[in-house]
Order: sequence, then C-alpha cells, then structure tokens
Amino acid sequence: MQTLNKGEWAEFYAFIRLLARGRLYYGDKDLNIIEDEYFDIDKILKTKTGKADHIFYIYDENIKSDGVEITKLKLDQKADIVFKHIASGKSTFSIPEAEELKENLNLDRFSEPSSSKADIRLSLIDKLTNKSEVYGFSIKTKLKAKSTLINSSGKSTGFRYEILKFNRSFLEQVNSINGGAKINKRVLKILELGGKIVFDTSTSQIYKNNLKMVDTSLDDIIGELLISAYINNEKLLKNAIKTDRFISFYKSLELDEDAVIYKIKNFLNISAIGMTPSKSWDGASEVDGGLIIVKSTGDLVGYFVFSLNKFKEYLWLNTYFETPSTTRHNFGYVYDENGKFYFDLNIQVRFY
Repeated sequence: MQTLNKGEWAEFYAFIRLLARGRLYYGDKDLNIIEDEYFDIDKILKTKTGKADHIFYIYDENIKSDGVEITKLKLDQKADIVFKHIASGKSTFSIPEAEELKENLNLDRFSEPSSSKADIRLSLIDKLTNKSEVYGFSIKTKLKAKSTLINSSGKSTGFRYEILKFNRSFLEQVNSINGGAKINKRVLKILELGGKIVFDTSTSQIYKNNLKMVDTSLDDIIGELLISAYINNEKLLKNAIKTDRFISFYKSLELDEDAVIYKIKNFLNISAIGMTPSKSWDGASEVDGGLIIVKSTGDLVGYFVFSLNKFKEYLWLNTYFETPSTTRHNFGYVYDENGKFYFDLNIQVRFY
C-alpha cells in the first residue's frame, strides 16, 4: 500500500472532489469562496503511463471513463473519507479507501508525474460560449506545512552580494554566529562592523536569464528585496518593500511603489505558472489555469490566471521569504574570492 505525505494526498483529494462536484469556485484574498463566481467542469484528464490521457467525463449524476462508471454522490462520500484521513495523518501514511478508489478508477498513479508543474488538468466550460478548454492547475494545501512557491536549489537560487569596506579580520567574527536567525544576525554584524552589502549577481546564469526575460531589472529588484528583508527582518514580501533600503533602491531606478509592486507580482506570477530557477524558460505556461487551494475545511478555492489581477494579488498578499537550510544549499557566510569579500543568500518563497 502506497504511503504519501499530506501535500501528495491533497492532489488526489482535489481530483476526486472536483470530479464529484464538477465545479471550481473563485476564492477571495482571504481564501473565502465567492459563491456566484465559478467554472463548471465537464472533464478531468489524468496522465497514463505510455498511453493517451485517461479522461473522466462529468455528467449530471455520474462520472464515466473507459470501463469506469461511478455516481457523483458515491465519489463525494469517498472524498469525505479521504479528507478525514489526510486531516488526521502524520508525516507519510496510507489511505485504504484511496487505494480502492485508484483501482476502481483504473488509475496508474495518485498524482501527476513530478516532471509536470501542473498537478491537475481541468476542462472548464465558458459560460458565454458553452465551449470547454483544458487548463493546468497547481494544487497547494493548508493541511500541511506551508506550501512553497519557489523551492531553494543550491546555486540555482543563489543571490550574491559583495561586501565593501570589510576587513579580513572580521571574517571569523561574522561566520561564527550561529543559532536561531543566524543569517539575519550575520548580515547585521557585517553592517555593524562597517561593511557595505551591495548586490552583485544571481549565482545561476539560467535563473538570471529567466528573470531578465520578464524584466531587465528583475534580478536586481529581487536581489535587493531579499537582502532588505534580512536586514530588517521583514520576510513578508508586502512588508519588505517598505523598508528604507528597498525604498531608496527603487527610487534610484526612478520607480514608485506601485511600479515595483507590479514587477514583483509579475515575478510571483511567472514562478507560479511555469518558470523554475534551474531550467531555461521559454515563456510557456504549464500552469495556464492557476492555483487550487485545499483549505483546512476540505473546501477548494481557485485562483485563475484568466482573472490575472486577482491571481497576482493573492500571490502578493500571501507569500514570504523563508530561510532554507544553509548547509544543504551552502550559503550565508562571508568568503574571499580573488581578494574581494562576498556573502550569498538563497531564495525560497513560501505561502503563509
């Protein structure tokens, strides 16, 4: 029997709940369902190993697929049971009822392949034309540790800063700082010792190119926002932009607050729909539908790319910088390179 974590089980739960209900509601900025704003779903597509997609057709009372038929009422009841297991589960665990459903629905796997950024593909019905089109969605859940929007990946997600006016004798004094919030403390110690921290570059040329593809100044903006967040211990993106350092930075670019928020929202948007730090991005969107959030109540709410302003606003208001493992990703200490001193940070953005 397969064991999965809460996030992986949430993908399967969203699949069966959406099959049973045949509708995905919009969410507001506080994750509340907007009752009169929704898309009806006429089918859901699942990947089959080495074969054409497995298509589940949603009718008034039943769900049908090749050799499969189940009532929506029965599937909805099964979804209730699966959700209870997820809500009470610890770490990784199995769900017997989910295994039975997987077999009954003739599924190869519970979730989409890890190579796909889209966790589910829904055929949504346009209310005006009554025509449907398939869109990919990413699924996040409030049932586990907070979901990530951008995962740290060593040098692929690194931002390098040069330290000016820094004496070699201070190096050990900074690097020996340990314990909680050690990166914040090391950054502040550098400044206390008279050092000046200046953004240099992204440590990954691929990530740098991806960011510049969206906006030629985006790598500089994100690099400055990241260091400003650490200096002021303001990890929420919406608060980090209000720090003195970052305000001075964007004013030097002759930008105002609205303009820089617009650029950061675009950064979050492309990170959600398909751009990853370690792979060259061609601008294509795997997640061309948006986000589906599995709430702690079991309700599902959607944030749709078609309502781009709402989608970006949700990302903007609900994300923060998290400090990833410094040992795993090898950052957060002062080092000497060709007689110059540098300090690296690693970006990780998480929903809260």
